[in-house]
Amino acid sequence: MRPLTIPLSIAATLAMAAPAGAAPQPVDLELIGRTAPLGEARAEIADFHKASKRLFSTNSDQMQVNVDDLTDPTAPVALPPIDTSSYGGGSPTSVAVTKACGGRVAVAIPGPTEVSPGTVEFFTPTGTHIESAPAGVLPDMLTFAPDGRTLLVANEAQPATDGSFDPKGSVTRIQIGNCAKPAFVTQIPLTNVLLDPFVRIFDGVAPAKDLEPEYITVAPNGTTAYVSMQENNAIGVLDIAKGKFTAIKGMGYKDWGATPLDPVDRGGIALGTFPGLKGMYMPDAIAAYEVGGETYIATANEGDAREYDFLAEEVRVSSSSVVLDPTAFPNAATLKGASVLGRLNITNTMGDTDDDGDYDELYTFGGRSMSILDASGSLAWDSGSFLEQWTAANDAANFNKSNAAGSPVDDRSDNKGPEPEGVATGIVAGRPYAFLANERNGGLFAFDLQDTPGQGSFAGHINTREDDLGPEGVRFLSGQSSPTGKPVVVVTNEISGTVALYSVKKAAPAAT
Repeated sequence: MRPLTIPLSIAATLAMAAPAGAAPQPVDLELIGRTAPLGEARAEIADFHKASKRLFSTNSDQMQVNVDDLTDPTAPVALPPIDTSSYGGGSPTSVAVTKACGGRVAVAIPGPTEVSPGTVEFFTPTGTHIESAPAGVLPDMLTFAPDGRTLLVANEAQPATDGSFDPKGSVTRIQIGNCAKPAFVTQIPLTNVLLDPFVRIFDGVAPAKDLEPEYITVAPNGTTAYVSMQENNAIGVLDIAKGKFTAIKGMGYKDWGATPLDPVDRGGIALGTFPGLKGMYMPDAIAAYEVGGETYIATANEGDAREYDFLAEEVRVSSSSVVLDPTAFPNAATLKGASVLGRLNITNTMGDTDDDGDYDELYTFGGRSMSILDASGSLAWDSGSFLEQWTAANDAANFNKSNAAGSPVDDRSDNKGPEPEGVATGIVAGRPYAFLANERNGGLFAFDLQDTPGQGSFAGHINTREDDLGPEGVRFLSGQSSPTGKPVVVVTNEISGTVALYSVKKAAPAAT
């Protein structure tokens, strides 16, 4: 028995993503250039320095930062890379650029072992090393605040693969107020802060060790940072000046009994609803923006299971270890079939609400969506199943499709679906937009954020999957900071090893 198939139409999917009464302004996305394909793990996160016209992208496989000249953005020219092999573990995880102090390129480098502290290395845009600053364990992402002189680093601090040591997650604040002096560094712990009940903490693990900062965005006013903790299904709120977390809020759970998804990687596209099935949003990238003087945060709800030698939480519903409660799931035998929920991956750490050894609820990884949070970190809006519905109706050949050569349509439906990976926000023609990239099907979606504060409306889409595989990072460049003098969205693709540049502009009015 396949799940209920929901008829789709372009009109229906567009209407679904538009709040009542909203009048979204569409945008046109156009590919204008891309860097040469380098292959997997050779282009992951990118940033651009306007004055030198140089694009920087992390290349963990070759322990370097790729450098491309964008004097002509339609034809990037590769320049000698920045070698990072002599710093810490050598493989860069993130890069961010500021024009302060004549221009600095900050690069996050993990430590020489999986549980040792890493560093942030500062270079000039031409590749000269300036200084090194200490970071926490596994610095995974860094970003400059709007002042260009405060750098924040998310230190994910995953446990050792064998479970022998679990370091504490943290955020590093690096201030370069005086360009002639070494940066001032503060390590901000995840202690002495109240966790709400929806924060996902594994049994028997101290929260300070279990919390794993993934991604950081800073409010436009520069006073508050928001930190995604993907595996914890949570968002941290950080007072930058005080160097202290004021809250860590769980994002809660999506009800797949009311919102459709496709949970089956065999047999074509079919979306359905399943009472008792819930989704952990588990955001990866996040991006702040402002409407009407209020701060909001857009989240890319990818999902991520913990997988170590000592812990493997991902299990299929069909597994003999997944015993469904007969009251909660009276059609258990049917649900466990391969054509219904049997192949869907869930966590084996949640769902036994009455502690009797069976599953009363099922929790799967990722929200398959973009959400918007308010300034407190509370969920204000979610795109529901729009990404899957729109793709099924308009880009079916790439629906929930993996990055493997010759992969069939739908082969990732059992495991996080489209996997929204990267998101960036920016102003186009006076309006705020979010740009969301899906790791699997490859599409870049635009959402208008203006008309209904705290909500989004579908505004455009482009997919260049034939050349750009595995979107990882998304960066918005305003006209003032882009190589063209007009808004550009930069998408770094970790499988193809390409960095794609898309122009974005207000769409022409429809012909009448």
